[in-house]
Order: sequence, then C-alpha cells, then structure tokens
Amino acid sequence: MPTLQGIIQFVLSLAILAIFYVLSMRFLKRPYAEIITEDRSKQYVQVEVAGKDTREPINQKEGNMYIVVFRFADGSEKEFAVEEKVYESVKENDSGKLTYKESENIEKNFKEGYHFFGRHFISFEKLSKSDN
Repeated sequence: MPTLQGIIQFVLSLAILAIFYVLSMRFLKRPYAEIITEDRSKQYVQVEVAGKDTREPINQKEGNMYIVVFRFADGSEKEFAVEEKVYESVKENDSGKLTYKESENIEKNFKEGYHFFGRHFISFEKLSKSDN
C-alpha cells in the first residue's frame, strides 16, 4: 500500500510536469517572427515602394516568398518578406509609413546569406492621394 509521502511526491511530480508542459506549449505556439523580434523596438519611417519580387521559399516545398523593397529617405533600400495580401496591395512608387523591427547585427546576417533574419515587417500604411 502506498504511503502518504509517496502519494504526495507523485502528485507534486505530476504538477511540475503539467506546469512545464503548459509553459513549453505556450512558447512553442508563438510565431517565430514574434520570438526573434520581441525585444527590439519598432521603427516607423516614411518610405516608397521601390520594387516587388517573388522567390522560392528556402525551407518550404510549395508556395512563394513575397518580397517588397522599400526605399528610405536617404536613398537606401531594404527588402522585407511580406504576406501575399500585402504584396498584392502595394505598387511600385506607393508612399507611406513602414513599421518594422530590425536586429542590431542584421548586416552580418545579410552578408552570410540570411537575408531576412532579424528584420521583421509589421505594416505598411499607404498615404492617400490627398496626402501626396
């Protein structure tokens, strides 16, 4: 017959396992982009759409990666992987406010071929015709 101490140890072990399971599932269900950019501050800038492109995804078997290139006020350009609906909604020369996050070591990653690692598109709000 189990002792009271054995039953308490068993129940505590199950409780610890349950807590670990719940916390790990919560972390694993978060989108990857949210995990890698959560500690970076958002940047808001006026930009112009410089171009669009589609590419084969690096680690998926089907579908496309949708790329939008934004031109900044200083003339520099940055590529962002975006959702298809964003890609479809913008045209070259559209102006607006880009919101994004970027890690400090993006240039190192870019040179090594990880083009979008550390750069996360959040939104693009087009200026209306009357704002131009």
